[in-house]
Amino acid sequence: MEKVIIFGTGQMADETYEIMSGLESYEVIAFADNDCSKCGMKKNDLSVLSAESLRRFSDAVIVIASSYYAEISIQLQEMGINLKYYESSFQLMNHYFVMKFIMENKKPPRYQRFNESR
Repeated sequence: MEKVIIFGTGQMADETYEIMSGLESYEVIAFADNDCSKCGMKKNDLSVLSAESLRRFSDAVIVIASSYYAEISIQLQEMGINLKYYESSFQLMNHYFVMKFIMENKKPPRYQRFNESR
């Protein structure tokens, strides 16, 4: 089971937590945030960590659940945090909903261009 830390504490982090909690291959172990006033608090019964404290979790997967994905990704790389990989929560949610649709409908979704008539 992969350990996951969700970087962010807003609505996108809540949605990401809900999805990740339902996946058997992942275990969300904490949240992280750049806002130090949130560090040490609890969110969904998990600790909110500072970005600096992520150095202790070299085996964790970091899912960036923020509209500042690019900036946070660069920040973590510049801090020299040697993490397994970074993933945007946008990518995660897109993958989750496409897979959910496929499983419910037993066939791949058909994509239409917006300007095509139905």
